[in-house]
Amino acid sequence: MAGKSKVGIIQKYGQRGYVLTYEGDDYLQFTKPKRFSFGWALLWVLLIFAFGIGLLFLAIQIIMYLSKKDEVIIVNLKQKENTDETTVAQRQSR
Repeated sequence: MAGKSKVGIIQKYGQRGYVLTYEGDDYLQFTKPKRFSFGWALLWVLLIFAFGIGLLFLAIQIIMYLSKKDEVIIVNLKQKENTDETTVAQRQSR
């Protein structure tokens, strides 16, 4: 990556919530862990007690969380100078 150091790329993705999981000479691998929304879960629990509804939505939210994958991005460091970073980063699910 012309003009961008490893440290700069690591900081950029770190600010976006990614964690560096592999650092090699040719590429960097970042992982963004899945997140559970406790705010929505609390709302559904309150709706269960207040109106008797919300259990279905809470179950759906838990199922959606369990089915999510961690987002993985691989940044290739050995690209030509005229290639921008968006075409270099590959997104995968783990």
